[in-house]
Amino acid sequence: MKKLVVSLLALVSVSVPAQAAESVLAVSGRYALLNSPTGTPRDGVVLITGGAGYLGIQQDGSLRSERNWIVWTRGMYAKSGIASLLIDQGTSASEAVQALKFRGVKNVYIVGMSRGCLRAMDGLSSGIAGVVLVSCHMDQIQSRFGYHERIPRKTLVIHHRQDRCRGTAPYKAEEFAQWAGSRAQIKWMTGGVDAGDPCQADGHHGHKGIETRVVAEIVRFVRH
Repeated sequence: MKKLVVSLLALVSVSVPAQAAESVLAVSGRYALLNSPTGTPRDGVVLITGGAGYLGIQQDGSLRSERNWIVWTRGMYAKSGIASLLIDQGTSASEAVQALKFRGVKNVYIVGMSRGCLRAMDGLSSGIAGVVLVSCHMDQIQSRFGYHERIPRKTLVIHHRQDRCRGTAPYKAEEFAQWAGSRAQIKWMTGGVDAGDPCQADGHHGHKGIETRVVAEIVRFVRH
């Protein structure tokens, strides 16, 4: 039995891309955290948290704020062969995209969470491959797009059906999907934990308890 377990672990290690250690990059005069498989990945994501976006990333890679699923799951993408760059408050989304491209990443996507989606909009003209909008204020996003032609052809909306945050009510995501038509696809999430402030990380708005499912949807979207 022991030999069988060892053999299975060996098979798993072969199937998962080798992951380099997390490294710290200087972007827009601030620090960002890069997680990447070894070699030059084809795909990459720029990760933007919600709220004010403050993480307090330090030069040694430590953070002063980690209450966000985007922060907790940042290393998962590299296991699927995708580079991820977690950026801090005040960091330009466009410059973050260019930082990944400078490292040879061909297809860069921006992933925005809640109010971080508005920051993601600032990177639309930086030659991105697509955008992922999670628990966003979709009425404001629609206003920022203005017209259909500005919506990237690869756009994914991820929203929880029981999101109780007033600014991100599910019906707003549904209205955006109808307005966007074929230019955007929507993935509805269900289940998980719903506790505390409905607009914070510990509820359905923050996809508490189903974080890995959200990451899996993002990985699937990026890789196909």
